[in-house]
Formats: sequence, structure tokens, C-alpha cells
Amino acid sequence: MFEKWLRVTLVVALSLTVAGIATVGADEPKKDEMKEAKADEKKADEKKAGDKKPEAEKKTLTASDKMEAARKAAIKSRQRIRNTKQVPAPGNAARKGTQIPEPTVKLEPGQVPGVKFDTPIYDFGKVKGGTDVVHDFFFTNTGNGPLEILKVKPGCGCTKAGEHDRIVQPGETGKIPIRMNTKKGGGKVTKPVTIFTNIPGAQSQVRLQITGELWQPFDTQPRNAAFGRLTPEKVEEGMVRKLTLTNNLDEKMKPGKVTSTSANFTAEIKPIVEGKQYEVVVTLVPPLAKGNNTGIIKIESGVEGQGDVEIRAYAFLTSPIDVSPAELVLTGNRPSELTRKFYINNNGKDELEITNLKCTNESLKMEISDLRGNKKIYQLVVTIPQDYVAPAQGDTITFNTNNASMKEVKIPIKMRAVNRSAPRATFTPPAKK
Repeated sequence: MFEKWLRVTLVVALSLTVAGIATVGADEPKKDEMKEAKADEKKADEKKAGDKKPEAEKKTLTASDKMEAARKAAIKSRQRIRNTKQVPAPGNAARKGTQIPEPTVKLEPGQVPGVKFDTPIYDFGKVKGGTDVVHDFFFTNTGNGPLEILKVKPGCGCTKAGEHDRIVQPGETGKIPIRMNTKKGGGKVTKPVTIFTNIPGAQSQVRLQITGELWQPFDTQPRNAAFGRLTPEKVEEGMVRKLTLTNNLDEKMKPGKVTSTSANFTAEIKPIVEGKQYEVVVTLVPPLAKGNNTGIIKIESGVEGQGDVEIRAYAFLTSPIDVSPAELVLTGNRPSELTRKFYINNNGKDELEITNLKCTNESLKMEISDLRGNKKIYQLVVTIPQDYVAPAQGDTITFNTNNASMKEVKIPIKMRAVNRSAPRATFTPPAKK
């Protein structure tokens, strides 16, 4: 009996053991599959991150490449300018106040002319004053369309352009002759010449230059006898300006007669180094006329073929009291009430008193104030109604002062004529019958 129970127990235990082993063997593959799944998921995440990283690096490299390309382009541009030595002219500045003719040449689609000057900067070295500097600027049409020179504009009145080639075909050359007068001036000089062409865009203008050094046979320092801006109270007998006259020639000068084109200026000459350097004393002689007073001092050089030494003298005489602006000019059809400001300057030594301010038309309102509180500069504010129109003879603003030489000051008021365009023609259809 006992043996039978033992056998049954052993059989059951053995069965349970076998079942446990089977269960464990079945779970282990599941754990391996989970590990493999997690590993696969980790690899997928790493792959995604890896895919994004090269893309970011690609973007960074693209921006870097663009910056590098821009830098190289700028270097090439500067090298190209240095190689051609062509000076570009400022577009808006050069065109301001300059009338440029319209091109007569019509460019076909795809045609773009170009221009290159052989010597855009001409250095004439050192020349004696009075000798004209003459130079031909040669250029080539480097484009594929006809080049037209629209205008040649020298930078000052001493430089003139001659007859030049106006239309140049691709690959062909032309020239622009320039002549510079050197009678006046000295030392280092640079004169610009602006060329306007039919080339589209910013390359339409080119600036040429003539540069060099001028020396005059006779040089004065300072160049002019300038007395400047003077009031009647400042003009005194015996006001002088002293200049140094230098002879730059090998031959000694022998100064002769000294004359003046104006009775307001006289001059005398004193030797510093005989034949080479002299002191010129220019004296101002009153009375002076109001405004500009000018004259030319002429000194015989005594050197054959050189003529006279000329020195310009000038002085500007102001009024004891001046008003800026000097008059009030209005136009009709104003959109609203108008305000204008005037400045009254006291050029005298004494304090200025202003009284009895009035206008011939009472519709104009006026206010006056001492700007600095020292009775030297006054501000006059005039308010003009929108519908105000000055009569044919004009109106006048007046005021009195305590200056004996200008007891009354007048500011004229007048209307400015307006150019009106001609009325447009109109068409009226005929009436139906």
C-alpha cells in the first residue's frame, strides 16, 4: 500500500518538474525577443538621430560656402578694379543738377556695351603754370553692343573737353581729348572728368582724373589780399594785408611799377631777398561801396616774357543792420496760413533798439524777439493769411532803429508769378441730328 502511494507521488512530482522545465524554456525565448526588440528600437533611434545630424551639418556647410563665395567674389571685384584702375563715378551725386542727353542708339535684347579706359588717371608730373595740360583719354568698347558717350563733364571751369568719339562699336576704340588751363593755382592739383554713357545700371558713369603738380613763375602767400567781411565801423584808415611774393625762376626779377584796378586798394613792395623774394603790403582805402569791393594789384616783374604779377584784393562791406532774407516773396493759391521768419543782425558795436514795427497791410501778424538777449540778433516772425495777395506795387514791413545811419529798415513784400500750364484741349462730339 505504501509502495503504491510512493510510486504515485513520484510520478506526480516528476510530471510537475517536467512541466516547470517546459514553462521555463517557453519564457526564455520571449525574454530574448524583448531584448532584441529593445535593441532594434535603440538602433532605429540612433539612425534617426544620425540622419538629422548630417542634414544640420549640410545646412551649416551651405551657409559657410555662401559666405566663402561672397568673400572670394569681393576679392575678385577689388582685384578687377585695381587691374583696370578705372575710377567709378558716383551715380546720384554726378547726375544731380546735370542734364544727360537721351541715348540715340537703341540696344537690341542681350546687347550690353562696356567701356575700359587705357589711362583713367593721367599724371602730368610737374609743369610750369600757364602751360596748358593736354591729354587724350583712349577707351575701348568691351561689351557686345554699341557704346554711346552721352556727355563729358569736367569738374571745373579750367578743364575743357574737346570733340570726342560718340558712338563706338564692340571691340573698337575711341578717344576723349581734355585740356586743362594752368594759369591759376599751384601745388598738387587733381581735376575730375565724369563720363556719362549708355551702359545700363551702375556702370553707366566713369570718372577720369588729371593730376599733377603746378608751379608758378611767381607765387604769393597768401594768394589773395582778403580783408573779409567788414562793417562801416570796422573800416579804418590804413587797414593792410601783407603777402610774400616769391620768384621761382632762375632769372632774378626786377619789380617795376605797381598799379591797382581799384581806388580802394593800393600796394607797395619791399625786398626780402633781392631778385627772389619780396613783401607786398596792400592797403584798404575807404570809403567802400556796400557789398563786394574787388581789385587787382599788378606788379611789373622785370623778367622778359613773364609779364605782370597779379594779386587779387577784396573786401565785403555790410550794412550796420542787415535782414535775412531781404524780402518776402509769396505765391498765390496757398493751401493754408503761412509763417515766415526773418533775422535782423546788428553789425554795429552798440546795442540795437527796434521800435515802431508795422506793415502796410494789417492782415499780416508780426512778432519780434531778441534771440540772445544782448540786442545783437532779433527774430521777426510774420504770419500770412491763406487768402492774402500783395497788390501790384507790393506791401512793406518797416521798423525804426536807434542806429543813426539806418533809422528805418524796410522789408518788401511781393508776389511771385506762377507759370501755369496751358489748358488741355477738349473734344466735344457733334450734336445728333
